[in-house]
Amino acid sequence: MIFQVIKLSFSVEKSLYRYFVHSPQLPGEKSIKLVTFRAFAGAGPLFSKFSENTAKTIEQTFSDRLRAVEERCRQLFGMVGDDASYDLSVRFKALPKVPVIFQFNDKEASLPASSTLMSHASAENYLDKHLLAAVGTYINT
Repeated sequence: MIFQVIKLSFSVEKSLYRYFVHSPQLPGEKSIKLVTFRAFAGAGPLFSKFSENTAKTIEQTFSDRLRAVEERCRQLFGMVGDDASYDLSVRFKALPKVPVIFQFNDKEASLPASSTLMSHASAENYLDKHLLAAVGTYINT
């Protein structure tokens, strides 16, 4: 078997370090409630920058290209789900206990494309708000 060495970005290295060193070692109470990054304590300003950079980039890049965004999600090992509220709903297993849910609606006659990244409310027990945003941004690469 051949292993490929992958150079990780600083954000990914920091996320993995934080997750493995500082996360609760015992299984904690897991929330199934999905929230946007805005719901995490003190994430308001970070959420605004995240929305401007990551969400807008996804929406502009994949507007009117639903099959392309779905293919990109599959390349990143996303599991396509069935949610009638969205044109595309994908679950990424970013880290154990930290799934990221990507929801995308393609543009329609009078509406632009829109996207949302969500996670379980308990995700902040494992990663801080900056690292949660980094995990979401990584999906956009």
